[in-house]
Amino acid sequence: MEKERKNPNLVNTFSIVGFDPNTGELGVAVASKFLGVGSIVPWARAGAGAVATQSWANKDYGQKGLELLEKGMTPDAVLSELTKDDEGLQLRQVGMVSAKGESVTFTGEDCYEWAGGIAGANFACRVIFLLTKQLYKKWLMCSSPSRER
Repeated sequence: MEKERKNPNLVNTFSIVGFDPNTGELGVAVASKFLGVGSIVPWARAGAGAVATQSWANKDYGQKGLELLEKGMTPDAVLSELTKDDEGLQLRQVGMVSAKGESVTFTGEDCYEWAGGIAGANFACRVIFLLTKQLYKKWLMCSSPSRER
């Protein structure tokens, strides 16, 4: 879902988590202008799930998120647990996918311009300021099944 925000800073971060139902493999990837995002954003554990936390990232979302997924909680339930007492919640983005292909994504109301995400069977993506509003809209369109374009 798209929402224009007032912060003019350029942050350019994109992340995706995914699950392959044919192989059971999980993955997470991130691209950003910030160096060292690989030590903060991506988290994955075989048999549990994958988590990506960005914007004003909360590293606890990664480790604790994987622990809760491993216990069998759904991504929606894990998201509720992780965010319930987070005072910085509205500055964060997080997405996760379980080892069953269930997914969720969240973008706080105070994230940067054109921040948003989508989640579907076996994946969840998030983006912050992907160059232009028009490119963001095209990204969302390409994330839908081709028959819907």
